[in-house]
Amino acid sequence: MNQEALKDALEARINAAAQSIIDKKSTSDDIALGKLDFLSSLRRLLDGKATPHDLGRHDALNDVLQDLGVLSSKETYLSRLDGQ
Repeated sequence: MNQEALKDALEARINAAAQSIIDKKSTSDDIALGKLDFLSSLRRLLDGKATPHDLGRHDALNDVLQDLGVLSSKETYLSRLDGQ
């Protein structure tokens, strides 16, 4: 997947989470809000507009994925994007 495809997927997921709050179909608005928070953070990161909080969140995610052996110690989850 390339960065543009990921951005398109993020937009769809953000819209779906927001719509679930509007439709009240979600079992918990907190679940949808959590998704919105993370996905919006990732969108800011991809757009080069990440806040220090965003950077810390994604650094922590990389650390956990590395600790679990999902990623090597030199790898980040975004380095798996095509062309990275």
